[in-house]
Amino acid sequence: MTLTPSQIERLKKEAKRWKKDSRQRALDHIGGGALSHTAALNLVAKREGFESWAALMKANVVMESPTPVPEPKVGDPFQECEHSPTEGHGDVHWWFTDGNWYALCAGCHAAYPLTGRVRIRDHFKHVESVELEKGRN
Repeated sequence: MTLTPSQIERLKKEAKRWKKDSRQRALDHIGGGALSHTAALNLVAKREGFESWAALMKANVVMESPTPVPEPKVGDPFQECEHSPTEGHGDVHWWFTDGNWYALCAGCHAAYPLTGRVRIRDHFKHVESVELEKGRN
């Protein structure tokens, strides 16, 4: 069974909740000791049919594509995150998803693969220069 990165993140959050809940039960003297983070991850992995969290991760290693990521061309329409990275507020990180270009700031660029969402401005702009096309990175 192969899991998507968002499914793996969901399982990590679930293990974190289990750990927190076990700590609270230990404090309330309801059960035994609190679960360690590793033990919680292993329990989640076993429920998903894996021997351990390490086995789950090993089975779900995604190899990066050797092909270069395309960049937008001058004139291409795009939307940007609410932080307006194309207006000189830091580096621009380009994403091409569902047939659309998105310009993200560094923070949204880091958050998007984990959450699958960022706040995007409603209006479209167009790539106006080679400097913007290259993302000023």
